[in-house]
Amino acid sequence: QINKANKAASEKGNDEIIQILIMHNGIKDRSFEDCTKLNHILIPSYIKSIGVNSFCGCSNLTEINIPSSVTFIGDLAFQNCISLKKVEIPSSVTSIGNGTFSGCSSLSDLKIPSNLKSIGNNAFWSCSSLTEMSIPLRVTIIHDYTFFECTSLSKVMIPYQIKEIGSFAFWGCCKIKQLLIPSSLVSIGNYAFAGCTLISELSIPSSVKKIGNSVFERCSLLSKISIKPPISQFGESAFSGCSALVQITIPSSVLAIDEAAFWSCTSLVDVEIPTSVKSIGDNAFWGCISLKEISIPSSVTSIGEYAFFGCSSLTKVNINGYLKSIGKYAFSECFELDEIEIPSTTIEIGENAFQK
Repeated sequence: QINKANKAASEKGNDEIIQILIMHNGIKDRSFEDCTKLNHILIPSYIKSIGVNSFCGCSNLTEINIPSSVTFIGDLAFQNCISLKKVEIPSSVTSIGNGTFSGCSSLSDLKIPSNLKSIGNNAFWSCSSLTEMSIPLRVTIIHDYTFFECTSLSKVMIPYQIKEIGSFAFWGCCKIKQLLIPSSLVSIGNYAFAGCTLISELSIPSSVKKIGNSVFERCSLLSKISIKPPISQFGESAFSGCSALVQITIPSSVLAIDEAAFWSCTSLVDVEIPTSVKSIGDNAFWGCISLKEISIPSSVTSIGEYAFFGCSSLTKVNINGYLKSIGKYAFSECFELDEIEIPSTTIEIGENAFQK
């Protein structure tokens, strides 16, 4: 019985419970939590559920069979099973809960059923041995932190019906080289692909309405990106630290260039700001040392603090129309900028805006 197994595990300090045959129709919550010497478990074919935290912290568990009778696997069920290498989830299971396999750093062989409908937050957090993932067609949302720090993940197939990619979903997946974003996608959450250092090219379809903060931060090999309208916003630091990015055309639907959007994009030579943009945020192009020329359209009414700070190759700035304010240090340390014409509509210039 489960309760007897729990009692035995507790009394023996989890050291002698090595192999257990479960005799119950469900594994209850926390049944074998932190049974650190448990290395193998046989689950009979009449088991229907695996409870919350049921095998959490079983650090020597190397394999587990999940029979086709199981229809439910609880949150954190196998969290921190650091020796678990292989898992096959049967088609009877239609959802993977929050944090189910988080911290399973040895998990390299994972088979999930094609009829799976949902994958929870943190489901595969820090599964650092996982190399590939094909997300089933019925899944429509990739939740927050789902593949966070899966540092060996090099191949991921995002199906065409995905509508949302959550915050930190693929943060630190530094082996992903190719990323195909489906035309069904509507939003990309904060830091979703931050630190994916091998992605070199991206195309963001017209279905995407919003890109969150720091989405592609530190994607240091990203050199080419296509963003299609009618996207209206990409968040703060969206492309900061994309040091290989050479050129970007901002869609005509974008209303503002947010704070630090292109911070330290050191290879950025050419950027086109459309007439839809009304403001350029603080630090927007900070440290873009290869940028030589910029044209500010008449729609822009404010340039934020440090917006072009340290753009040391900038030689020409065209300001058209109705600019009202220039923030402090906006063009400071632009050593090659000798001349700039400020429109008569400008009523505020911050301190050291043009300091060299």
